[in-house]
Amino acid sequence: MSRTMTVKDVARFFGVHEKTVYNWMRKDPNFPKGFKKFGVRRFLSSDIENYWNDNPYSPPDGYYDLGADGEKIYVPREEYENER
Repeated sequence: MSRTMTVKDVARFFGVHEKTVYNWMRKDPNFPKGFKKFGVRRFLSSDIENYWNDNPYSPPDGYYDLGADGEKIYVPREEYENER
């Protein structure tokens, strides 16, 4: 069974504000709509991951994408540069 994610979890996953997730739900017909459970909007993690893989997303400003083979691993530039 797939794990569920709240709007806050999804926002953290994409590195955006929670309001951005709600905007995507309203404006992007391909973005998962999720479901409500006990009054809380939830998404199947598999739906979010599928959306992520089907819709290329650039790393937010100030981050490097260190993933390989389609894997997305965002690391703050400052943190990356300090470790080198």
